[in-house]
Amino acid sequence: YRCEDCFGLVLLCRECYIAQHQQLPLHIIKMWNGRFFQRTTLKELRLVVRLGHSDCVCPERGHVHFLVIHVNGVHHVNVTFCGCERRISHRQQLLRSDWYPSTVYQPQTVCTRRVLEHFHVLTLSSKVSALEYYKSLERLTDNTGIETPK
Repeated sequence: YRCEDCFGLVLLCRECYIAQHQQLPLHIIKMWNGRFFQRTTLKELRLVVRLGHSDCVCPERGHVHFLVIHVNGVHHVNVTFCGCERRISHRQQLLRSDWYPSTVYQPQTVCTRRVLEHFHVLTLSSKVSALEYYKSLERLTDNTGIETPK
């Protein structure tokens, strides 16, 4: 495996990449399939992003098709929320991680603060619409148009 976003394009095994990317869940990972490096996701590598406090013993699983929109594309992510007695709402757990939910109840799609800032600056300097910007993020995710994120 190799990470397109980490410095040096170092080749590592699956377990090392999961350990290295616990706090970097939106990096783009490629896997050697025998002929070329094929894009994969940290979700496919079974990385789970834990929200809330780190010592939570009662995690609640997030939506199966949880999407995170970031400046380098649209990512499918495994998310668990804190479900213990000290928990706060899912929305608050997302906001504390700088992930802004698209809905108040039962969020399954979020935008990162960085993508919102990037879109804001871009709209100030050009006349790109939100749809055009999202389409460009889809292209960053899959430029063939075969597996566009939904």
